[in-house]
Amino acid sequence: LDINADTISISDYTVQINGLPKDCSDSLEVQCFFEIKYGKVVDVVLCRNDRKLLNLFAKKTRCLHRAEREHARCLKYHRGETTLLKALTKQLNKLEQKVSQYQNKTYFETVAAYVTFSDASSALKCLQDCPTNAFSRAFMSPDKKFRGTWRYQVCLAPDPSDIVYENIGIKPRTRIFRNLLSWSLTLGIIAVSFAIIVVCRDFEQDTIEKTLFTWSGFDEPFGMDPYGTNPGLTATEAMDIRMREYKQGCTPILATCSEELSKMGSYAVLE
Repeated sequence: LDINADTISISDYTVQINGLPKDCSDSLEVQCFFEIKYGKVVDVVLCRNDRKLLNLFAKKTRCLHRAEREHARCLKYHRGETTLLKALTKQLNKLEQKVSQYQNKTYFETVAAYVTFSDASSALKCLQDCPTNAFSRAFMSPDKKFRGTWRYQVCLAPDPSDIVYENIGIKPRTRIFRNLLSWSLTLGIIAVSFAIIVVCRDFEQDTIEKTLFTWSGFDEPFGMDPYGTNPGLTATEAMDIRMREYKQGCTPILATCSEELSKMGSYAVLE
């Protein structure tokens, strides 16, 4: 664990514990368990699955701000209570009732815990001794299990400002599904973009070939008509014949016809 004295933060002393029992509601129990094994613990924060409550608070805040802006607009223009303000007030009352119901709920599942040690060496010891991936977690020794039966997994805690608490309660299979969906959409967009590029390139090449080989008025003086004499030729084969005939026919008078050829985009090819 590399600690930079210039950028030290609480996350340098904190580890995140995943896999604790859902009914673990006593932070003192978690503190004693890790303090006995790895050293002085100064704080334990249990993270509970209250994302619905957080989402309700967010909706309530947004609704309150809209209602305040609408009320200020009514006062500014000396208008009474508008239909929008009545609807926002009604919605705000419903949200407040839902928030109160969730706040009165006495039990929220514990999904993670943040354990802060008094020094970085204790946090490092915990990271080295505890399982940090699913494989080591599966073969965890009984003496390290929480309550003697619960396997857990430890990782270095992120900075508190980087934690999206609304997403902590999302189940692992849901996270995997969302990641797969995100990767699938990304790969799909890349594949469609690549296909569009290929189609556009082929269309451009086909347009160039049609432009180069539809000079019927210019071909007649030299008697060059590869499609007429050989209707089974492909565009590439016809292009090769056309280039050879142009070189043979135009070499003696290249100085005379160079200007006309340049206008058609063929002079660079002949050179």
